Amino acid sequence: MSTTMVINKGSGTAGCTCGRCSQAQKSDPMEGREVVGLGLTARNPDGTGGEVKKFIRHGPASKQEYMPVRSYYAEPRLDATKRAELEGRLAGIAKELANPATLPVQRIRLEQEQATIERVLGRTNEEDARK
Repeated sequence: MSTTMVINKGSGTAGCTCGRCSQAQKSDPMEGREVVGLGLTARNPDGTGGEVKKFIRHGPASKQEYMPVRSYYAEPRLDATKRAELEGRLAGIAKELANPATLPVQRIRLEQEQATIERVLGRTNEEDARK
């Protein structure tokens, strides 16, 4: 079996013309693997260790998973008695707001309390709850 070496004048590298060598050169040893990080091993008291290790992932990257989105103002579920109490307070606030003798300062505080109770009961839009 004869092997002929060819010098590539453009790059100055030598290559073989036989079929086996060209197939061996085409195969990538890192095919299907990817270096995803580097780390150091711990040093032992005798001085060994402290070597750089590569973390290699085999195959495709896994899909990143996230926690489900939950609004920061999401209230816990209300039991029936607490819901009835808040609905009663909401009806009382509506009566006080309808009264023309209510002062502007009291009106502002009642509207703020009304918005808070409605948010807890889940009757308003998300935009109102984020104010």
